Amino acid sequence: MDAQQTFYFIILIGTLLVFISDSIGNMLSFGNRIANAFTTAIVWGILFIALYFVLGSIGMELASSLQALMITAAKGILLVFVADLIGNAIAFGNRFINALVTAIVWSGLMLAYEFYGKVILTGLTA
Repeated sequence: MDAQQTFYFIILIGTLLVFISDSIGNMLSFGNRIANAFTTAIVWGILFIALYFVLGSIGMELASSLQALMITAAKGILLVFVADLIGNAIAFGNRFINALVTAIVWSGLMLAYEFYGKVILTGLTA
Protein backbone atom coordinates (compact mmCIF):
# COMPACT_ATOMS: atom_id res chain seq x y z
CA MET A 1 0.00 0.00 0.00
CA ASP A 2 1.53 3.34 -1.01
CA ALA A 3 1.48 6.50 1.14
CA GLN A 4 -1.65 8.02 -0.45
CA GLN A 5 -3.66 4.80 -0.14
CA THR A 6 -2.53 4.49 3.49
CA PHE A 7 -3.64 8.07 4.17
CA TYR A 8 -7.10 7.47 2.70
CA PHE A 9 -7.35 4.20 4.63
CA ILE A 10 -6.53 6.11 7.84
CA ILE A 11 -9.22 8.71 7.01
CA LEU A 12 -11.82 5.99 6.34
CA ILE A 13 -11.00 4.00 9.47
CA GLY A 14 -10.71 7.23 11.48
CA THR A 15 -14.17 8.34 10.34
CA LEU A 16 -15.66 5.03 11.43
CA LEU A 17 -13.84 5.36 14.74
CA VAL A 18 -15.19 8.91 15.16
CA PHE A 19 -18.74 7.66 14.67
CA ILE A 20 -18.22 4.82 17.18
CA SER A 21 -16.38 6.98 19.70
CA ASP A 22 -18.99 9.74 19.45
CA SER A 23 -21.72 7.19 20.06
CA ILE A 24 -19.83 6.03 23.16
CA GLY A 25 -19.15 9.63 24.20
CA ASN A 26 -22.85 10.43 23.80
CA MET A 27 -23.75 7.54 26.09
CA LEU A 28 -21.23 8.62 28.73
CA SER A 29 -21.74 12.40 28.82
CA PHE A 30 -24.50 13.70 26.54
CA GLY A 31 -25.70 16.47 28.87
CA ASN A 32 -22.63 18.70 28.55
CA ARG A 33 -21.24 19.67 25.13
CA ILE A 34 -17.65 20.28 26.26
CA ALA A 35 -17.52 17.10 28.35
CA ASN A 36 -19.05 15.15 25.48
CA ALA A 37 -16.46 16.47 23.01
CA PHE A 38 -13.61 15.74 25.42
CA THR A 39 -14.91 12.22 26.14
CA THR A 40 -15.34 11.51 22.45
CA ALA A 41 -11.80 12.73 21.68
CA ILE A 42 -10.28 10.54 24.42
CA VAL A 43 -12.27 7.47 23.35
CA TRP A 44 -11.24 8.08 19.71
CA GLY A 45 -7.57 8.29 20.67
CA ILE A 46 -7.76 5.03 22.61
CA LEU A 47 -9.53 3.26 19.74
CA PHE A 48 -7.08 4.63 17.15
CA ILE A 49 -4.00 3.51 19.12
CA ALA A 50 -5.60 0.09 19.73
CA LEU A 51 -6.32 -0.21 16.01
CA TYR A 52 -2.68 0.56 15.24
CA PHE A 53 -1.51 -2.37 17.35
CA VAL A 54 -4.19 -4.71 15.97
CA LEU A 55 -3.28 -3.87 12.38
CA GLY A 56 0.42 -4.08 13.23
CA SER A 57 -0.08 -7.61 14.52
CA ILE A 58 -1.39 -8.69 11.11
CA GLY A 59 1.39 -6.91 9.22
CA MET A 60 -0.36 -3.69 8.12
CA GLU A 61 1.23 -0.44 9.27
CA LEU A 62 -0.74 2.79 9.73
CA ALA A 63 2.39 4.84 10.30
CA SER A 64 6.06 4.49 9.48
CA SER A 65 7.16 5.05 13.08
CA LEU A 66 5.75 5.50 16.56
CA GLN A 67 6.43 9.24 16.30
CA ALA A 68 4.40 9.47 13.07
CA LEU A 69 1.60 7.53 14.78
CA MET A 70 1.56 9.91 17.74
CA ILE A 71 1.48 12.97 15.48
CA THR A 72 -1.38 11.49 13.45
CA ALA A 73 -3.25 10.54 16.63
CA ALA A 74 -2.74 14.00 18.17
CA LYS A 75 -4.05 15.74 15.03
CA GLY A 76 -6.98 13.35 14.96
CA ILE A 77 -7.81 13.87 18.64
CA LEU A 78 -7.75 17.65 18.28
CA LEU A 79 -9.91 17.50 15.18
CA VAL A 80 -12.33 15.06 16.88
CA PHE A 81 -12.77 17.55 19.71
CA VAL A 82 -13.50 20.42 17.30
CA ALA A 83 -15.73 18.26 15.08
CA ASP A 84 -17.72 17.06 18.09
CA LEU A 85 -18.29 20.62 19.26
CA ILE A 86 -19.63 21.42 15.79
CA GLY A 87 -21.69 18.21 15.70
CA ASN A 88 -23.13 19.00 19.13
CA ALA A 89 -24.09 22.49 18.02
CA ILE A 90 -25.80 21.21 14.87
CA ALA A 91 -27.56 18.10 16.19
CA PHE A 92 -27.44 18.13 19.98
CA GLY A 93 -30.93 16.75 20.41
CA ASN A 94 -30.31 13.50 18.52
CA ARG A 95 -27.40 11.23 19.46
CA PHE A 96 -27.27 9.34 16.15
CA ILE A 97 -27.34 12.51 14.01
CA ASN A 98 -24.74 14.05 16.33
CA ALA A 99 -22.41 11.08 15.81
CA LEU A 100 -23.00 11.12 12.04
CA VAL A 101 -22.41 14.87 11.71
CA THR A 102 -19.31 14.67 13.89
CA ALA A 103 -17.86 11.88 11.72
CA ILE A 104 -18.53 13.82 8.51
CA VAL A 105 -17.12 17.06 9.92
CA TRP A 106 -14.03 15.21 11.22
CA SER A 107 -13.25 13.64 7.86
CA GLY A 108 -13.69 17.02 6.15
CA LEU A 109 -11.42 18.74 8.67
CA MET A 110 -8.79 16.01 8.40
CA LEU A 111 -8.78 16.18 4.60
CA ALA A 112 -8.73 19.99 4.62
CA TYR A 113 -5.82 20.03 7.06
CA GLU A 114 -3.89 17.48 5.05
CA PHE A 115 -4.39 19.19 1.69
CA TYR A 116 -4.64 22.89 2.61
CA GLY A 117 -3.11 23.15 6.08
CA LYS A 118 0.32 22.11 4.91
CA VAL A 119 0.18 24.65 2.07
CA ILE A 120 -0.78 27.44 4.47
CA LEU A 121 1.88 26.44 7.00
CA THR A 122 4.52 26.23 4.28
CA GLY A 123 3.51 29.67 2.99
CA LEU A 124 3.84 31.15 6.47
CA THR A 125 7.37 29.83 6.95
CA ALA A 126 8.63 30.78 3.47
